Amino acid sequence: MQLIIQQFIEKVTSTIQNNLKDLNNINNLSDFTDNLQADLMSFGREFTQKYIEIVEEEIKNSSSRKKEYTSVQSFPRELITIFGRVDFSRRYYEEKKTKEKIFLLDRALGLANKERLLKNVEENLLELATKNAYEYAGTKAAYDTVISKETVKNKISELNFDNIDSEIFESKKNISRLYIQADEDHVALQAGGIAMPRLITLYEENHKGKLINKTKFGGMYNNSIDDLWEEVLNHIENKYNYDKIDKIFIMGDGASWIKTGLEWLHKSVYISDKFHIMKAIVSMVAGKREYVSQIRDAIYKLDFQKVKELEYEIIAEEMDIKKRTRMKKTLQYILNNKEGIKNSILYDVPGCSAEGDISHTFSARLSSRPMGWSQHNVDKMARLRVLASNEQNIKLVTRNTNNFTEEKKKVVIEHDKVYKMISTKTFIRADGINFSIPEMKYGEYEIREELREILSFKAM
Repeated sequence: MQLIIQQFIEKVTSTIQNNLKDLNNINNLSDFTDNLQADLMSFGREFTQKYIEIVEEEIKNSSSRKKEYTSVQSFPRELITIFGRVDFSRRYYEEKKTKEKIFLLDRALGLANKERLLKNVEENLLELATKNAYEYAGTKAAYDTVISKETVKNKISELNFDNIDSEIFESKKNISRLYIQADEDHVALQAGGIAMPRLITLYEENHKGKLINKTKFGGMYNNSIDDLWEEVLNHIENKYNYDKIDKIFIMGDGASWIKTGLEWLHKSVYISDKFHIMKAIVSMVAGKREYVSQIRDAIYKLDFQKVKELEYEIIAEEMDIKKRTRMKKTLQYILNNKEGIKNSILYDVPGCSAEGDISHTFSARLSSRPMGWSQHNVDKMARLRVLASNEQNIKLVTRNTNNFTEEKKKVVIEHDKVYKMISTKTFIRADGINFSIPEMKYGEYEIREELREILSFKAM
């Protein structure tokens, strides 16, 4: 081990030396840092490979291993690390009692049998793919390595967001009002049709268009919209003293899934989103602008009989059957939301920005460009976007042992057992190492002086 450490110390100093020499031939600092990055990544790959070889050798020579396992055969393996690809060999062992065959090195390193990407590389992939195309994410997750977009897609598909631990708050807040805005995106599917991921944003205040202390919830929830509202309820109960809340205002376009929140949240009131009301008015007048102010005034005076009379006047003049059908449907939408419109006037709640919220959180990645998704991955990507919007770490998902496969759970359980076969003295005994740097004796004066300064540096 001491020889290995000495070799790496000499490698580091050689890297420093070579980069200092390059200063005379370098065009700018950008070139210098590019060269230095390549050297550091190369060093990282070598050190990682050497670490793996040391662990494998320790397992091979372990007396406790020899009592329990017989060495069978060596097989090659590759891993993608953040430094790039690392190749190594590891032995196949057979347990003497059960005759079970196992790669003990894999267990010691916490690797599943077919695991090719290290966990931090996978996390890089997911974070990059949350904002960028799969192909781009595959070229940036690990240094000088291309991971196929199919692999990126599969990693997203495999994500399991179940049983993610709820956020823990040290103390509950007292607040009289909470606000919720809800909407859905419309995402084109590869197989045809549309997927509609739902988004709920909970916040405490709308201050000049900025939502204060907001938290987002979202995903597909096709057959389980109650699950979405249960998540919102659990969050409110964990973060706030519910008995101190006077009102929870739920705002949206009037969709039935949004109004389901009234059943889940005690003290909640539905507020019709003024943007969607105005959008409905424009649809109702079918280009006859002289009716806009009349219908709008009638709606906000809560005179829905007048609204019907005005709309029937417009419909009577319209000859296109499709337009008439659409206008009747829009009128019914207004009549179905009478209570929400009434509440919007009664409580004078600050404006709802659900459309912008959807655009920023979902549409920017899912629907703003021509892409085809599977319904499954729409759900996964929507949840990843929500996680990122809430500034939550991807490790909440990737390292949540509740969601590990049976094989991965077995790896976690057996890791400690196998690692005990390794002598920790091998890794911690590094004192008393002597090494020499040829350049200090034979190099140019300027290089020797630079190295002396570096080697004599002491952290304050």
